[in-house]
Amino acid sequence: MSRDLKPIPGDPDVIEARAATYLGVADAIRTANEKLTRVADLSDMSSEAINAVREDASKVAESIDNAEVRYRGTAEALAEYAPLLRQYQADADKAILDAAGAAEAAENQRARQDEYAQKAATPGPDQASDQKWADFFRDQAETKDASAASAQAAYDTAYENWKAAADAARSKIDAAIDESKLNNTLWDAIVDIAKIVGEVAGLLALFFSWVPIIGQILVAIAILSSLVAVIDAIVNLVNGTGTWGDLAFAVVGLVLAVVAPGIMKIIGKAMKSANLVKPLASMNKKAFKAMTGVSKKKAGAIAKQQNISWKDAFTSTFKPLSKSHFTPSGFLSQAKTNLAEFRANPLGLKSPDIYADMVRNGGAVPKTLTVSLAVMEYRGVASKIEALSSNPFDPNDQKATLKPEAILQQATKGEAPVLVPAR
Repeated sequence: MSRDLKPIPGDPDVIEARAATYLGVADAIRTANEKLTRVADLSDMSSEAINAVREDASKVAESIDNAEVRYRGTAEALAEYAPLLRQYQADADKAILDAAGAAEAAENQRARQDEYAQKAATPGPDQASDQKWADFFRDQAETKDASAASAQAAYDTAYENWKAAADAARSKIDAAIDESKLNNTLWDAIVDIAKIVGEVAGLLALFFSWVPIIGQILVAIAILSSLVAVIDAIVNLVNGTGTWGDLAFAVVGLVLAVVAPGIMKIIGKAMKSANLVKPLASMNKKAFKAMTGVSKKKAGAIAKQQNISWKDAFTSTFKPLSKSHFTPSGFLSQAKTNLAEFRANPLGLKSPDIYADMVRNGGAVPKTLTVSLAVMEYRGVASKIEALSSNPFDPNDQKATLKPEAILQQATKGEAPVLVPAR
């Protein structure tokens, strides 16, 4: 049976455009370097001020010369990689079509083989002829199977060639960065560390969010990591290496890290309130109590108590701590309660309880609230799958992108979402 062959990802046109941009930057740096070098070589002029300018010009020329090495090396690596990517994508696409066509043809030939084999099983004047046709279609099916296997082998070759080309381009870029002698700034190191720590915290939260104090610390780390990502997006935007889109999505990530649990609470309250309104307005007191188990007056009080407020979005993220949590007995008691809740609902789904209330009350719920709840539930599960599929310590790890905002961010860059981590 043929494997599910997928096109090789990437956009060679975009990569070529990036290469041209970096090459233009490198050329501009070279021009500036030549001008500064001429200033530094003004040997016929001498004074304390001129000497100082000459010395500064020499230092700056050396620094931007290193920058040119980085940009030109990156441009050359991308320029070499883009046509290879285009070629290997074409090879893979052809192999995918060939494999699918051969597999379909083999299936058709095998169906004809079965047809004549059944005829040949019945004695008669055409039995020998039917057997010959059965043998013929069997041979045809085997030939098509071989063609499908050959196409799959061609796909594997194209895929491996692409991986090798991508690795080679990455190595050349890394070499250009090392050769440039431009050390990463302290801020770059902070961003890298924050990203790793944030991903590790997200992974640990899947299993230890129920532990008192530790759960709150993991949430705080995730929020801090998102905050660093926002600051980094601002820094990159100011330096000309980032975009407004990067900043917008970083802000969305921070907001959702802070308020996602609160948004679920708000949606739940809104659905419960909407769920009570229709029965409260249309039923008599006796029928309402028989259906819901509470009086109309009490149901009205419950609806009023919902107090839907965006303040919940900022308070629900953090489970409250009390002094007792810092004592052995209080810690163990709360841990026992939290563990029981975690074991009963490890994915942290909110919809079962909300829909249970809806069934009891029997009221109508606006479709927008139902869809909103489904989206947030999906996002919560997708976040957990992303965390499990990633390797925080591998900078080249191609992580799955399943959250709605992650898919949208890739779409704005013209990239397809990564539904399965790269093999």
